[in-house]
Amino acid sequence: MSVIEMMILGFLSERCMCGYELRKKMEQLQGDARKFSDGAIYPATSRLVKAGLISERSEPRDGRQRRVFTLLDAGRGRLIDELRDADGFYVTDMAKWTVVLTFLSVVPDKRDRDAVLRRRYELLSRQDVH
Repeated sequence: MSVIEMMILGFLSERCMCGYELRKKMEQLQGDARKFSDGAIYPATSRLVKAGLISERSEPRDGRQRRVFTLLDAGRGRLIDELRDADGFYVTDMAKWTVVLTFLSVVPDKRDRDAVLRRRYELLSRQDVH
């Protein structure tokens, strides 16, 4: 799963959102490090809809038709699995780790959350600090 897809599932775990809201939330999370375009958001949401992880509906907002996305149970399960199993670049790369850490509370089992935090700690404590 890509970081963009993980962020989409993570933010939708909080509430339904349109693509514009998702983009703004993703940019807030990543700070100045990364800007997101509709060309990044909508292909990812399309993949998630096709995979049965989120649903999409059209809804008028602010005088315009907006595509509103909702997290489905399968999407919540996939997000939990991805977060619980986070390893490799997801715990070493700071941008990816920020995403994992932001949504880690979605994982219901404290032992699973702690295991992810331990993996990160173990990786950091093994690295040469010079």
